[in-house]
Formats: sequence, C-alpha cells, structure tokens
Amino acid sequence: MNLLYISPMIIDFDNLDGVARKLLYQKDAFSYCAGTDKVYLASYFGDGTFGVIGENIDIKIPFKKKSSRQLELMEIYPKLPQICKKLSIKAVYFRIFALSWVSDKLFSDLKKVGIKIAVEIPTYPFWKEKWMDVLDKFKTGKVLTGCKRTLTNIVYFIYAHRLKKYVTTIVTFSDIKKLWGVPVTGIANGYAFKELEEEKSLKTKDEDLHLLMVASVRSNHGADRVIKGLSTYIKTGSKRNVIFHIVGDGDAIPELKELVKNLENVEKQVIFHGFMAGQALEDIYKIGDIGISAIGFHRLGVYYASPLKSKEYFAKGLPVVGTTVEHDVLKSKSSEYYLAFPEDDTDIDIEKVCSFYERLQEHNCTNRQIAESATNDFAWKSIMKPIYEQLK
Repeated sequence: MNLLYISPMIIDFDNLDGVARKLLYQKDAFSYCAGTDKVYLASYFGDGTFGVIGENIDIKIPFKKKSSRQLELMEIYPKLPQICKKLSIKAVYFRIFALSWVSDKLFSDLKKVGIKIAVEIPTYPFWKEKWMDVLDKFKTGKVLTGCKRTLTNIVYFIYAHRLKKYVTTIVTFSDIKKLWGVPVTGIANGYAFKELEEEKSLKTKDEDLHLLMVASVRSNHGADRVIKGLSTYIKTGSKRNVIFHIVGDGDAIPELKELVKNLENVEKQVIFHGFMAGQALEDIYKIGDIGISAIGFHRLGVYYASPLKSKEYFAKGLPVVGTTVEHDVLKSKSSEYYLAFPEDDTDIDIEKVCSFYERLQEHNCTNRQIAESATNDFAWKSIMKPIYEQLK
C-alpha cells in the first residue's frame, strides 16, 4: 500500500528541528512497514517550496506567497488528489497543522477517490493551552493577535466535528477511544534509537550528580519544581553535590533565573546554558547523569501524555525523572529506569532522585542497558506499524 505523509510544516534538511526530525522518523517507519511499496512526504521545505518527495520523486507544487499559510494551502491542497492518483496512493497520514474549510475540502476530495485517512493530533487535550495562549495575547496588549487566535480556535472546533465524515482514525498520544465521533488509535512517542558508542557504568555515591533538562523551557516543562526541590535538599543537609543543567531558550527562563536568585542557595547548582545544538549538545548529554522530562503537563490540563524528551534521554543512556503523566513508560519495561513523581506542583524530592540513581548503580546498570531497553519499547517502526496495518 502506497502512503502519503502530509505535514504542512517547514522541513529544512540543513537545520532540522525536533518536530521535523520526528515526522521524518515516522515517515521512515512507514517505509519500513510498507516493504516494497512506497511512502512519500508532502510538506514545505527549507527553500520555501511545497512539494512531494520520495524514492525517485520530487514534485514541486507552485503557489503564490501569502501572509497566511491557510491561504497558501488553498492553492496547494486541491492539487494533492491528482498527485495521489499519479503515485497510486491508497492512504494518507495527515499530521495536523490546523483544521478549517481548507483541510475539510482536501479530506472530502481524498475520500471521494477511495483514499483512507489518518489524522494525528500531537497533543490532546489542548483546548486549555489554546485558550491560555489567547488570554496571554490579550493581557500583553496584542489584541489583534488575540482576536485572530480566537477565530482560529472557533474554526478549528467547527471543522474538528466534521472529521467523522472522512477520517478512518485519529492518532493521539492519549488513552481516549473516540474523539469527535472518530475512533482513536493511541500511540506512544517514539525515537530513532542508535547503538551507543561506549558502554558506561553509572556514577558512585561520592561523585557529583548532574541533572539535565533539554527543552524549549516553558512553564509546562516544570523546571521550577526541580529548582525548589534542590533548594530544600541543600537546606536539609545534602548528602551529594547535585547540579541542575537547563539547556534551551524559552519564555520560562526569566522567571526561572529570578527564582534561582530569590532562593539564594542554588545559584551555583543551577546552570543555564541557553540554546545548544550539534556537538555542543552532544557534549552536554555526556555530562548528564539523569534526564528531567516534562513535569508540568498538569498546567495545560493534560494528565495523559507521551513526551518525546524521555525517549531522547533513554536513547542517550540516561535514567529519567518524570511524572505519572507518562503512562506509556510506566507500562513498559523501561519503567525500571524511570522515576515518576505526582503530576502536580509539588517540589521534586532530590533525596528520592539520588536514591533512585544509587539503586540502579548498585545493580550495575549501564547506559547501554537503558538505551537497549527503550529501543525495544519505543522504536518508531514498532509504534507506527499498527496504524499502517489499520489503513491497509
């Protein structure tokens, strides 16, 4: 079964961001499932074009540049059904950008020619996050933007309830069974695991312990919970020197720096590295001993999620501190290397974090054991196979 993966995001192969890497991993996983059949990708690319690419295929879809991507897609989407016919496409996997009359017309046209459709919603539920964003725009005086986002949300809501007319399944990182009248396929976030170059044992009790958070550092990442917990740990007589590395830029950074300043006793223990990429990021991963996953999903009203970050840490051979929101990890064999705290605003107990790490060290755990366990649990080709089979 030939499949087309549609994602109207920008994919710059010279400067891939996390979202682009993820969808390319998913596309490659579909290719693995397809065997001798073909899988193609339709997206914007770094040179500003929109096209369909795949094995020996590079089709450019011309459009006029406009101020709104929705207006551009009004030109682009009507040309996709004909391309699907040319490439003998039988199924489409659509990673959601927005829902509107534009996507609705595309889905209708695809169904008319017998193409099955799966729609991935990366984060659900998301309404609280969307309306928080609108309120933030109004509070900061960005009234026009706030009005536009309000209209976008309303349009999204209207067309979400029309998906049941066209879509075979909605794919989410949740445990719900049906959404907007459409059956849901729940999946976990995966990763493209590679074998670690060097096998290393965990550190002994007399060595410094480095906690690592790599993120776009927003409130829902919950870094403040770690900082406050570290402050308490120091006040109560810390047994081990624990250092918290925060890698990345984001709107929460100023507040976190102010928090560190006000607590007074953690200024030497919390290091803000800013944005890092390439070899510099790889080097900081080598310093880290424990990865800190997203630990503030409750602030978005989300209590069932599958953060990609925990899988990235596992892939680097790091045990992970997260919360009970990550049901996929807690149900897997990798839960042995995962310490879950409640999904709330309580401070992270650093003493428990140290004890968790020390237990793994006492059992002679290595970075390679952690990575191999997660490979079995969260490889993309295993995660995407049920969706491919369902569409087939």
